[in-house]
Amino acid sequence: MRAAQLSGIIDGAHVSGVRLAFLAWSSASTDRDGLWSAHNLPCEPLRLLAWKRVGPAAIASGAYDALATVVACPSLKRIVLRTID
Repeated sequence: MRAAQLSGIIDGAHVSGVRLAFLAWSSASTDRDGLWSAHNLPCEPLRLLAWKRVGPAAIASGAYDALATVVACPSLKRIVLRTID
């Protein structure tokens, strides 16, 4: 299994890549088991979207928002994500 890319949806804005890694004090992708750990997120709902084969333009367009995983309190949990593809 290969790592999945991540996008966080925060206040309606997509945050991914270097920006997500900076905000979360983490990586912008999952590990090979689909696990992602963040260290700097507030304990409030966060939408996360994981993908492997979808183009960045499709992710940025918001076409997959409905498939995002909502995490109630990310700072206290280990997050396991399923990819949209």
